[in-house]
Amino acid sequence: MATSEYVAQPARYAIFVDAGYLYAASGALLLGCGSRREYRVAAEKLIKALTDHADGQRRGELLRVYWFDAAPKKQPTVDQRVIANLPLVKLRLGNLNAQGQQKGVDAQLRADLEALARHRAITDAVLLAGDEDMLPAVEAAQRYGVRVHLWGVEPTHGSNQAEWLVWESDTVEVLPAEFLRPYFTKAKVLPVPAPGSAAAVRDAAAAAQRANPVPSPSQVVASKPPGPP
Repeated sequence: MATSEYVAQPARYAIFVDAGYLYAASGALLLGCGSRREYRVAAEKLIKALTDHADGQRRGELLRVYWFDAAPKKQPTVDQRVIANLPLVKLRLGNLNAQGQQKGVDAQLRADLEALARHRAITDAVLLAGDEDMLPAVEAAQRYGVRVHLWGVEPTHGSNQAEWLVWESDTVEVLPAEFLRPYFTKAKVLPVPAPGSAAAVRDAAAAAQRANPVPSPSQVVASKPPGPP
């Protein structure tokens, strides 16, 4: 009677980031801000810090980072285009409604996480999120044998993660303020020009551009590193 030989699945992990949670919790913790317009994020350096941190903890190789965010009508901002062009980073966009609420992000996250688990593409998933809507994604991955490691942002008080999400995850870690602080800075607030002064309005707009420069879409595409040969 022939016997099949068991082949161990190589260790591999993916990182899933709910950017809405990460930005809101970090902005409140570090700067006391409630809106993204009030601060700037060095997203590329932040993603590098997150992947380095995971690499120091997890066994095996990183498959990729899945970055879940939202934009009005799913039209990416310049900052989101920069993220989409980073190597080993997959941008997923939900819709941002008029009330500033993300729609469709949890469904996309569950679809990606469950597909990777079902096809045995990963053994572990690092999930940086806080909303209870992420719970079905965790449960789906665990049914396929994937370990889910929940990361959170240090709360300003109490907890900023759903209790059931914490309970269902295999391990839990809270990223402290010191870890996140280098990547968040308050946006510069410029004085409001006197009413009726067209020249002052133009000067203020030019000053704002100099104070908070962003790359053009063509610069973003041109800066993407080449993939592996």
